[in-house]
Amino acid sequence: MKPKLKLVGVKPNNTSIVIYYSKNGKELRFPTGVKISPEKYKNGNFSDWDYKANRVKPSVDGYEEMNAKIEKLEAKANGKLKSFFDKDVSIAPDELKQFLLSEDEKSIASKNSLILDLYLEFHEVKKDKFTATGTIDSLKDFTSTLNLIKDYETLKETKYKIYQFDKDWFRGLLNFMRLPHINSLSENKIYKTDGSLNPKTCKKRFDVIIQFAEYLREKKMLELDVIVELKKFRRSEIKVPKLTKVTLTLDEVFALYDFEFTDKVLEQIRDTFVFICLTGLRYGDYLAFDSKFIKVSKTNGNKVYERIAKKTKGTSGLAYKIPMCKIALDILAKYDNKLPKVPHYNERIKDALAETKLFDEPTQIVDKKTNEEKLRYECVSMHKGRDTFITNLVDVTPLNQLMKYTGHSKLSTLQGYVDSSRDVDSEPLITTFNRKTNG
Repeated sequence: MKPKLKLVGVKPNNTSIVIYYSKNGKELRFPTGVKISPEKYKNGNFSDWDYKANRVKPSVDGYEEMNAKIEKLEAKANGKLKSFFDKDVSIAPDELKQFLLSEDEKSIASKNSLILDLYLEFHEVKKDKFTATGTIDSLKDFTSTLNLIKDYETLKETKYKIYQFDKDWFRGLLNFMRLPHINSLSENKIYKTDGSLNPKTCKKRFDVIIQFAEYLREKKMLELDVIVELKKFRRSEIKVPKLTKVTLTLDEVFALYDFEFTDKVLEQIRDTFVFICLTGLRYGDYLAFDSKFIKVSKTNGNKVYERIAKKTKGTSGLAYKIPMCKIALDILAKYDNKLPKVPHYNERIKDALAETKLFDEPTQIVDKKTNEEKLRYECVSMHKGRDTFITNLVDVTPLNQLMKYTGHSKLSTLQGYVDSSRDVDSEPLITTFNRKTNG
């Protein structure tokens, strides 16, 4: 017959509250760290201790915290006893003591672990994942956050530990992101990161730090309330204003495509940008473009590029399903289905647009270095081609269809690409809402 499960008890041992366990005449009195007043009643019972509930009385200051500490240790000890009981193994008092001591030591070691060491470990986990899924470009934000933490410790001349992973650390790191990072050879402070980050980038860094915190919680090195506090801090302290976008109308895309460059490199970078404007591809997917994934639609005979996006290959696995317009096909044919790849593409597209003189008007976007308003061509990067593609289609294409073109699974993500500064076309509303009259 299987013996009955024996659990630990809790009781005072002088003024110290202990976990009590006995077996075969041997006893364990393991201190919980909770102490009560030495005052007693005439019967010898401690006045602060509820002998029926085996807890500190509510009349004692801080009783909730004390009882939570007792309950946590009691649950840990009983959990260990039950796990062995289920395997038909019983634990001696000395064995239970060693388990509780080792767990306590692990907790102390965890709190003294270095944040940077643990982040390096987290970074390797992410690197392995992205390498395995063929999405290594996604590691970029995690590496930038790694450099940020290193630079912050350089500034503070401190190696922060997990017990310091709190609101003060969050605030200090955020302030460091917002300020310019000025190198000082005399103080041996050389930074990899620039500082003066905009709110959107600050939020991206904290999104990564939240993933890091979740990783630490999985390792049982961080409590849930720390993650709750971190998320609350990000929401309250980082407000991302709606940014002014710069995109091209279709007529501007066509005018750019028709412009004759004398510099072949600028012509190639122009063709790259126009191709993205007309397909909506991310630049990484443009680099990996393979014409063998172009299929002929059975419904209308149009050519459609259908391939899993690199960014979602290891997650949603959504594919682009992009109808190929004539100009896109002409660009492909021009380069014998091998699209050009120009170094420093984000700088060169600005050079190309500047040469056309088509995009010289000023914007409301301020250069953070010169504090002057940028000209329109200065605001264009290769990624603006994807913004241009989505903005030019969002008002004339059903959203579920547009999301198939772009490989998005969330409407909120798609909406982030739309240039809301464009003038609203009032004709569809007027045509729909105006009362129709006879004659």
